[in-house]
Amino acid sequence: MKTKILLTMSALVLMGCSVSQDMASTKDEIPKFHAALDAEKFDDIITNATADLNPATNDGTFRKILEAIHKKLGKFKSSTPVGWNDNATTGGHFVTIAVKSIYERGAADENFVFRLQDKSAKLAGYHINSAAMMIN
Repeated sequence: MKTKILLTMSALVLMGCSVSQDMASTKDEIPKFHAALDAEKFDDIITNATADLNPATNDGTFRKILEAIHKKLGKFKSSTPVGWNDNATTGGHFVTIAVKSIYERGAADENFVFRLQDKSAKLAGYHINSAAMMIN
């Protein structure tokens, strides 16, 4: 029983270290995304994303979404993280970060999905929910 408890505690400690490393890998990615969005460098966002975005990028849909976000919401002002998920599966290692963002013409709830590989994070998914974007 003692061994089982020690193994469980060791696993929890190691998982905690992994999560903090994973979050550190993603910490600069959301500001980079918003800076590229403000600078209208939509192709840079797409080029630096993973193949997970390919269906939306191959037909130009993702670029059109980025253009619409920039056109309708304007310049990015700030964001506050509201949640995250660190998930390692046989399909890959992903970190999802939810943020509440403020743009010059309204607010948005954004979810960023990053694929972690070799201690780097690349955009694998992006979702936005914004009433302001719909009415502007």
